[in-house]
Amino acid sequence: MEELVATFHLDWKLMLAQLVNFAIVFFVVWRFALKPLMKTMGERTATIEKSLHDAKEIERRVQETDAAVAQRITESRAQSLAILNDAKKAAESHRQSEIAKAKQEVEGIVADARTQIRSEKEQMLADAHAELAGLVAKGISRVLEKTNDETTDRQLVKAIIDKL
Repeated sequence: MEELVATFHLDWKLMLAQLVNFAIVFFVVWRFALKPLMKTMGERTATIEKSLHDAKEIERRVQETDAAVAQRITESRAQSLAILNDAKKAAESHRQSEIAKAKQEVEGIVADARTQIRSEKEQMLADAHAELAGLVAKGISRVLEKTNDETTDRQLVKAIIDKL
């Protein structure tokens, strides 16, 4: 060992002083630099982990909210379709009732027109019968060239008209 000390010029006193010096510097660095640095890094790590956890929680809530919004949109679409279908049904029902009402009005107008036409036809037939009776009476009196009394003429005209 003395050879080793002689070859490398090692002095044990100097080595001991350097060891003490190293221990003091190590203690000072550990106490005033490494310990606060480790504390700060631990706090930072905790803060980062908390932020990551909060971000995951926020993302989970966003996904839940998106799912709820999508469900509400689906429900709203279904409700709007139901309302639209109800409105279409109501409009169709209203249209059908209006058509039925219009048909009734048309049928009433047609019935009134038929009644009026029938009445006018009967009046025309009565007028035609009266005129025909007069013409037949004139024709018969010319043919017979004699005048009969009025009741006989009427009976004769009536019999001829009935045969026609």
